[in-house]
Amino acid sequence: MATAEMGRRRFLALAAGGAVTLSGVAAVGAAEPSARDAPWQAAFEEARTRQPWLAGYDSAPLAGYGPLTLPLPKGWPTFLTGTLYRNGPALHTFGGTRYHHWFDGDGMVQRFHIADGHLTFTSRYVRTDKLTREIAAGRRLWPTFGSAINGPAVTHPDALNPANISVLWHNRRLFALWEAGSPHELDPKTLVTSGRVAWDGDSYLPFTAPPKIDASGALWGIGYANIGPNRLILYHLDRHGQPRQRRILAVPQMPPVHDFVLTEDYLVIPLPPFAFERAADGAAYLDHHRWDGQRPTRILIVNRADFTQTRMVEGAPWWAFHYGGGWQDRDGTIHLLAITYPDTAILSGPLRVLMRGKESRRRSTDGVPTRVSIDRGGRVTTWPIGAAGVEFPSGVTPGNGRFRQTFMLTGAAEKRPQFTGVGRVDPDRGVLDNFRFDGKVAVEEHLFIPGPAGGWLIGVILDLARRKTVLTLFKAADLAAGPVAQVPLPMALPLGLHGTWVAHPKG
Repeated sequence: MATAEMGRRRFLALAAGGAVTLSGVAAVGAAEPSARDAPWQAAFEEARTRQPWLAGYDSAPLAGYGPLTLPLPKGWPTFLTGTLYRNGPALHTFGGTRYHHWFDGDGMVQRFHIADGHLTFTSRYVRTDKLTREIAAGRRLWPTFGSAINGPAVTHPDALNPANISVLWHNRRLFALWEAGSPHELDPKTLVTSGRVAWDGDSYLPFTAPPKIDASGALWGIGYANIGPNRLILYHLDRHGQPRQRRILAVPQMPPVHDFVLTEDYLVIPLPPFAFERAADGAAYLDHHRWDGQRPTRILIVNRADFTQTRMVEGAPWWAFHYGGGWQDRDGTIHLLAITYPDTAILSGPLRVLMRGKESRRRSTDGVPTRVSIDRGGRVTTWPIGAAGVEFPSGVTPGNGRFRQTFMLTGAAEKRPQFTGVGRVDPDRGVLDNFRFDGKVAVEEHLFIPGPAGGWLIGVILDLARRKTVLTLFKAADLAAGPVAQVPLPMALPLGLHGTWVAHPKG
C-alpha cells in the first residue's frame, strides 16, 4: 500500500483541491436553489398529515429549545447524575428548500443535564460557517451529502460542514463532529459554538465522527478526503488532547468511511467498494459514488504503536455504517462485530425518500449483526450471528480486549425506517435480551453507563402518539423489563444520530 507523510500546508492544499473538484461538479449555474426542491416539501407536508412517523424529520426552530427544567420521576436512581449530549440533523427545510437526504440537515446538539433531582434540557444549532452564511443569505448556498444545490464555489470541505453527526467529550472539552470536516467546539453548558478546531497547528482537517477513547483516555480517530486526491488521515491524541501521532495515507478508491474498530494493537478500518466517481453535473455528493459488488471490501490494519506499519487484506463485499467493537485472539486473529448490509441501497433508498414522506422496501432496520474474522495470514471470514434488524451499537470500551456483550437498537419488520426497541447482543449468539416499544415509538441511539448490577442504558425515544421526545432509562441487565424511568419533554425533536454520556461533568 502506498503511504505519504506530508506537512500541514501540503495536505490542506490537497483537501482544498478535492473540494474544488466537488464545486466544479455539483455547484454549477446560478446561486439559487433548484426549483425541483419545492415538490419535495409539498410531498412531505401532505404525507405528514397521514403518517405520524414523519414527525422525526420536521425541522427544529433556529433558536433551538430551552433551557427548561423538569423534575426527575421517582424511579430515577439518585446517584445517576451527569449529562447526555446528542447531535443530529435538525434543519431539514430552510429558505424554501427541503433537503433530499436525512444526513443533510444542519446539526443541533441537545444537552440533557441530570443533577439534584432535575433534568435541565437545552438544544442549540452548531453555528458553522455554512449555517451562518446561509442564514445571512436567507437560502441554501452549497450542495450537501445527498442534495444538489447550485451555489458559490467551494474552497474548503468545511464550507459544506453541517456538524451534524456526533459529539465528543475529551479533556473536558465538547465538540460537534462531521467526519469529512473539522470539529466545532461548543460551550458544555450553553452549547454556544466557539468555532472550528485544528488538532495540530493551523490546518483544519477532516476528523472522524465516532472517534474512539480507550481505557487510558487516549483518543484515536480517522478522517478522509475522497474527492480528487484520496487521503485517509490517522490521529492519536493523549488523554490531555495533545497530538502523539498523525499520518496521512494515500488510499486509492477511498469510500466515505464513517466508523472503524480499535483493538488492543490495531486500528482496523474496513473500506467497502463504494468509491467516488464523476457523475452528471448537478449531482449530489452521494450520487458521485458507485457500489461495485464485484470488488472486495478491503480492510486496512494499522499498528497503534506506529502508524507507519500498515497492511491491507480483502474479503467479501459488504457495506457497514457501524461496528460494535473488536478484539484479538492469542494466535493473532482479529475479530470485528459489524452491522452489515449487502450494498449501499439504504443510502439512496429509505434514507433519501423519507425526506419527501415516502416509505421504501429497503429499511434502516435491515442491518445484520455480523462477525468478521481476520486470521494471521490475512484470510477474512464473515458470518451472521442473528437476523436483520439492529443498528447503533454501544457499550464497549475500545481496545479493551474480548467482550461478551454490547447494546444495539432493534427493529421490527415495519415499513417505516425507524427502530422500535433496544437489545443486549452477545458477539457469538446475537440478541439475548430485548425490549420493544409499540409501533408508535421511534427509538434513537441508547448509551451504556457502567454501574451497579450491570449498569444502565440511557437514550431518547420519539413518542409519535404524544408528539413528544422522551428521555428513557433502562437497567442494562434486564432490558425486557422495560424502562425504569422516563422524562417526557414538551416537544418533539428531530431524530438524531450519535451522542455521548458524561458522568459528573465539571465546569
